Amino acid sequence: MTEKPLAVIVNLPIIDDSCVRQKYPDTTLGKESYIYVNNDTVNKDVAYGYIKVDLSAIPQNVRIVSAILYMSRNGGTTKGTEVYLHRCYNDDWSEKLITWNNWNPPYESEPDDALPFVGFNIYATADLTKTITECYRAGKRVASFKIIPVPYVLNYPYWSSFNSKEAIELIPYVEVTLELAPPTHTLSIGSSPVSGVSFTIDGLSFTTPFSSSMDEGTYTVTMPSKVTIGGVQYEFVNWADGVTTPSRTINLTADMSLTANYRAVVPTHIVTVRASPEVGVPATVDGQVIGNTPVSVEVVEGDHVFSVPSEVEV
Repeated sequence: MTEKPLAVIVNLPIIDDSCVRQKYPDTTLGKESYIYVNNDTVNKDVAYGYIKVDLSAIPQNVRIVSAILYMSRNGGTTKGTEVYLHRCYNDDWSEKLITWNNWNPPYESEPDDALPFVGFNIYATADLTKTITECYRAGKRVASFKIIPVPYVLNYPYWSSFNSKEAIELIPYVEVTLELAPPTHTLSIGSSPVSGVSFTIDGLSFTTPFSSSMDEGTYTVTMPSKVTIGGVQYEFVNWADGVTTPSRTINLTADMSLTANYRAVVPTHIVTVRASPEVGVPATVDGQVIGNTPVSVEVVEGDHVFSVPSEVEV
């Protein structure tokens, strides 16, 4: 394989953040220095946070290794260990306009990760790699998340407050680790005259016909020397380009197509021809002399014509 590229770290800013609060259903809180989250259903003071991450700093043709959210908790109850970040599939909200009444849809995905309580005025982290990668691959320029408190249990409300981007210090951001993506080429591998042959590329299993876009580099392709398909056994003959070993190393620098040639292995059986009462009678199979009786011959499975003379001299 090609040498692993060096990693590059990029910090993505939070371009919108706010909270919506049941107690103040028409109040916008996007310019506050905090993001408030609460699970108090008894006193009708439930609150959810929202953050929107700017993905425009991620260049093209890179691979996202990780995307970690950093947020600092500046206040809250001592109980309750974490909040949960759920992806918002709709990014059409603004911190200047968002309120409990005009934007409080239910969350729309399983949580990416929990943001744990680790004390006050220090960063806690949550792994957003899955969602950030999906949004980047889809060509999205932003990714939004809803911050959900832990459920209300044991009659104990849990609230937490995190620094927003308007805070003086410890503002939230997402640290993305990137790798430059190497050029890719299409590798196609087939087999003839049969398909459905299992083979490996660098130890990973695939089945013919195979076609995939792969990173430029060196790979080892290994076909089986024998394979049984549909009850018939086949043996490897060669590759269509003349290579005679079932395992080969390729250097993928352009689109490449390979075909492994096989032939059916027909079972053979031993047939013995005898004459009675005399011995030494000449015998043939399919018109070919095989010797004088008693004589044995190996023939492939199937129909054959065995013959001896109708008369012999004694």
